[in-house]
Amino acid sequence: MISCLGDKDGNAEGSRFLLLDSEFSIKGRWEKPGHSPMFGYDFWYQPRHKTMISSSFGAPTAFTQGFHLQHVAEGLYGRYLHVYSWPDGELKQTLDLGGTGLMPLEIRFLHDPSKGTGYVG
Repeated sequence: MISCLGDKDGNAEGSRFLLLDSEFSIKGRWEKPGHSPMFGYDFWYQPRHKTMISSSFGAPTAFTQGFHLQHVAEGLYGRYLHVYSWPDGELKQTLDLGGTGLMPLEIRFLHDPSKGTGYVG
């Protein structure tokens, strides 16, 4: 599974998670229809807790030009974590990190699979 940041033109048209086969050909989308947040970036899943969490970086049209503060004001960067049910791809919750949580990047669970704790950088 791979996470996509935008469409072919660099627009944030909703985060996508694509399933690939053993030949790396696209099999389809992982998330259920209507369950794609605006921005994507990283994801991590914890099968024992039946949960996947993804982060929301920004629109490729914004960050490929370098960082410009006006893009933040224009809403071209994310500030959310998205909680999905695993493995069925249903978006269960969106956590707003607020103005101090802009552009969350890598997200990880602790290495102990019995723990439901993680962190985002």
